[in-house]
Amino acid sequence: MGKRKLLSRQYSSCWVSTTTSLADIGAKWRVRCTSYLRGHPMKHSNIKAWFGLLYFVACAGTLLASLVGVAIGPSRLAWAGAGIASAPFIFLWMRAIQGGKSAPRGVWPALLRLVSISGLLLSATAVSRGSGTPAIAALAGLIAIGYVVFDLWYSRFGRPTNPQLRPGQKLPVVSARDMSGTEISTADLEGTPALLMFFRGNWCPFCTAQIRQLARRYRELNDRGVRLVFVSPQPADFTRRVADSLDVAIEFWVDSDCSAARGLGLLQQDGVPVGLRGRYGRDTVLPTAILLDADGRVIYCDETDNYRVRPRPEVFLEVFRSHGI
Repeated sequence: MGKRKLLSRQYSSCWVSTTTSLADIGAKWRVRCTSYLRGHPMKHSNIKAWFGLLYFVACAGTLLASLVGVAIGPSRLAWAGAGIASAPFIFLWMRAIQGGKSAPRGVWPALLRLVSISGLLLSATAVSRGSGTPAIAALAGLIAIGYVVFDLWYSRFGRPTNPQLRPGQKLPVVSARDMSGTEISTADLEGTPALLMFFRGNWCPFCTAQIRQLARRYRELNDRGVRLVFVSPQPADFTRRVADSLDVAIEFWVDSDCSAARGLGLLQQDGVPVGLRGRYGRDTVLPTAILLDADGRVIYCDETDNYRVRPRPEVFLEVFRSHGI
């Protein structure tokens, strides 16, 4: 019994030391990645497009394999670790698709990285004790490392501050088309406060989650006289599906050639993941929410640097409220 307690304490001490070291390494790499992205804004979009597709397939496949392995295989513990390693990525996507929520904030990003790495450690421990093959641990390692890359590199744009969208600036005039195909421009927004949001498309669950969140608060924004306009470069038919799924009169504009996004410095070249380009094209927009007063001046602009993190509707309501709107 004494020997078992001693081993348990040693294992706990090793676990705490390992997780602390991994957290420190993650923090250091986050600083390095952030610094690199700021020095190389918007580069490697095409590499990211491939990474997004491959990592999604890898996580989905690993989760399915782990469910089967835990249920009927002899390597249950090793497969459980692989499944845990893939769980954070699947959790984020399901939270956005099913719950209509953006990525959690605060300590959650670090906690999700730790969960993925814990899955790797569990799988590696199981294999070292003879429960499972090294290939399972290698798969868990690939998924865990991939999640860290996803969180610290793939999710971030490294976008510089846009001088055209600073508060107090008059919004440059750019044109798009409404759902009837009629040309319309941002100059038409003058005379009423507006929330102009550029979203990437139906393929981005975090964009659609943000749209649903705003749709639920539409009445409050409408009562303040705020005009809601969502702009996307995706084909009109896809945008129409989003519009038809909502029970509120939100305006949708189509920026099919990305001219409006380009005019406002919001173009992301090669931003559409590989596998979706046949339907959505190669280029997309940087998710951006621009709040305008009745004179067409910017009063607030959210230029998120992480596509998974979006402001809640309460932020926009408070901005309008603080400006007497």
